[in-house]
Order: sequence, then C-alpha cells, then structure tokens
Amino acid sequence: MTLQPQWGQGGSVVVLTGATGYLGRALARGFADAGATLVLTARCETTLARFAEELAPCGVPIHTVVMDLTDPAAGDGIVGAALKLTGRIDALVLNAGTLADGLVAALDGSDMAQVHAVNVHGAFGLLHAALRPMILARRGAVIVVSSAAARRPNVGQAAYASSKAALEAIVRVTARETAGRGVRVNGVAPGLLDGGMAARILDEARDQAVAAIPMGRLGRAEEVVPTVLFLASPMSSYVTGQIWGIDGGWTA
Repeated sequence: MTLQPQWGQGGSVVVLTGATGYLGRALARGFADAGATLVLTARCETTLARFAEELAPCGVPIHTVVMDLTDPAAGDGIVGAALKLTGRIDALVLNAGTLADGLVAALDGSDMAQVHAVNVHGAFGLLHAALRPMILARRGAVIVVSSAAARRPNVGQAAYASSKAALEAIVRVTARETAGRGVRVNGVAPGLLDGGMAARILDEARDQAVAAIPMGRLGRAEEVVPTVLFLASPMSSYVTGQIWGIDGGWTA
C-alpha cells in the first residue's frame, strides 16, 4: 500500500490498542509506513515484542506497552507511559476488542460483562485518560473502531453489537464535548473482514453473510487503514463525531 505525504503522519505520535490482532497489525503498518511514531499496546508481551521487531524495518520509533484494558489502571498506565516515552499523544486509535456470541435467552451474564469490560469500559478508561493531555495541548484525534454490527446486528450478537453501539454513542458525545478544544473524535465501523474475529464464523454462516454484502465479498484489513489514517490526519480537520462505515455496502 503506497501512502502519500499529505497523510501528515510524519513525526506524529499514535497510540494503538489491540496492536497484535488482525486489524491492529494492518493499522500499525499503515501508520508506520506514513512515518508516525508508534506506541503499541496489547496483553501478550511476547507477541507484542515480536510484532515490534517486524515493524523495525519501517524506520520509525516503535514503543510497546503491555496492558490489559480490563485493569482499571490501564488507561492512566498507557497514557502515562506514552507521555513518558514520547512527550505527547497526537492520535489515539481504540482498536482492542473481544466478542462472545450467543442467543439472548442463553447468553451468560459473565460473557456480556466481559465483552463490555473490554470493548466499552476499557476503551472509555483510555479515552478518559488521553483526553486530558490532548485538551491541554488543544490538539488530538481519536479514532474508535466500532463495527457494522452496531447498526445491523445478526442473531447471537447481543453482547458484541451492544458494546459497539455504546462506543458509537461515546464517540458522538465526546466529539461534541471536545470540538471547541482542538480534539476530534470519530469512529470506523468495518463489516466482516477476512481475518480476525470473522475467522471464527462457521462456513455456512460466512456464506450467508457474504451473500448479504452488496459487493459480494469480505473486506480486508488493509481496506480499513486509509480511512483511519485520514481521520488521524490534518486532512480531516473539519470532521468530528462521525462513524465511517467500511462494509462493502452491507449497511447501505
């Protein structure tokens, strides 16, 4: 993927959660190719260290912070580490997420709680911590990774879809609260991608899902990257409070 200089990421500091997942890896590579300094977070120290080594040839500073977002101290810990390592945060990409599918009548309450602990409370804790230095600096971009499921959930997605719908509400409210303080907050809502969580879907269900997508195929992580780079860049200076669907027309 060739990125042009107008992406404006050269020298910027980007904090990315869920960096070792399918989409997280593509996002990290996209930002690194665009010249950003990266602060990557994930739960597994070994996997995170190996991925940072893979990105080394990109020639940009890469820092890692091992953290579990379900830890109440994770938000302050990640932001504190990023500020200590780089001095500032220009963009925060909240990509980490989990899911637990099941019919509402059969869904275990602990599964619902775990999904919301990561997808909502963990993301909120980090957003809350990062907004303070961004507002003080009067600049910053936040990009939240939601899902097309927030607007068009399938059977069995009560936990996941509700967590993403909550994130989208947080995006809109926060955008209104910070628009006059130099901070922009947006979201992207990918549809089914050809890796990551979608890989858990049974073949029959996958075929049915693809049949419902107007473009007739699953998306690729690399197809989400340009929109996230745009939202993190000066090119989107008048864009805030929006959720950008990247789903092959599924929610059209």
